[in-house]
Amino acid sequence: MWTPTTRRQHSRIVTRYQTDLTDAEWRVIAPHLPKPSATGRPREWPMREIINGIFYVTRAGCPWRLLPNDLPPWGTIYRWFAAWRDEGRFERINHALVMADRERVGRDASPSAANLLLSAKHTTAWTRSIKAEAMAGTVPFLAAGHLKALSTGSLPIAGHLIDRAPLSKGAITSNYRNLDR
Repeated sequence: MWTPTTRRQHSRIVTRYQTDLTDAEWRVIAPHLPKPSATGRPREWPMREIINGIFYVTRAGCPWRLLPNDLPPWGTIYRWFAAWRDEGRFERINHALVMADRERVGRDASPSAANLLLSAKHTTAWTRSIKAEAMAGTVPFLAAGHLKALSTGSLPIAGHLIDRAPLSKGAITSNYRNLDR
């Protein structure tokens, strides 16, 4: 429930787009981005604007070529995005932020092996119950390949739920194919 306190805490004061980084968000992400090269041509666009462009496209779901004119050219933003995607920079940033957040709340930066084993045990029990409910069509279902993988505890649960759809082999197969795109 939104209270005045939570509303203030989660409000975003922005002057341009809702996807633009705030100063606090930029201070967290900036150290993980590449530094300017000492040699060669200087950058025409600040990294913050490149990130703002990437966030705009991912949130709006628009094609790269439809980026607003007050952001850097779409080709520039896409080249940075593709380079970072290919080198795994987004995964490294995510990993660093998750570890920092775990430490912030007083947990170890990495989960212990005991926690991982316990999680796998609960995943197996959860998978059995979700399979029965999914067959009844009462909950969002998992793609068939993910159910098998989850029952072995080899995949995390988060991110593998697919939106509610009629339970048919065609729906499962088409949704499973879309996960890899």
